[in-house]
Amino acid sequence: MSAPAALKPGALVVRSALPIHRPRTLPVSRRDFDASRMRRMRRIAGRHGLTILTAEKLTSKMGKGGHAIRDDESFKVIFGDSPLPFTATLNDVEAYLDKTYGDEDAGEE
Repeated sequence: MSAPAALKPGALVVRSALPIHRPRTLPVSRRDFDASRMRRMRRIAGRHGLTILTAEKLTSKMGKGGHAIRDDESFKVIFGDSPLPFTATLNDVEAYLDKTYGDEDAGEE
């Protein structure tokens, strides 16, 4: 009698169909997602009479989604309009709000 196929040299070894156990990873914090950051910044801006505007149209210069900050009283854009409209990134808007109103809203996060 010959040996089973799995024992012959060069034979294909088939493993059992048990599920593969992957190591558990820590849950991902949603705090740093762009949507979460934008909600926090909109709340901070709203407290100071500002609105964060987002460009929804695709442009050849910026792509989609540049930002600007508008004063609610005068409806004048105060940040993100130079050299072109909606040129501020999300990081730029966050830095502007931190620089301008950072001490007042330190307890937000």
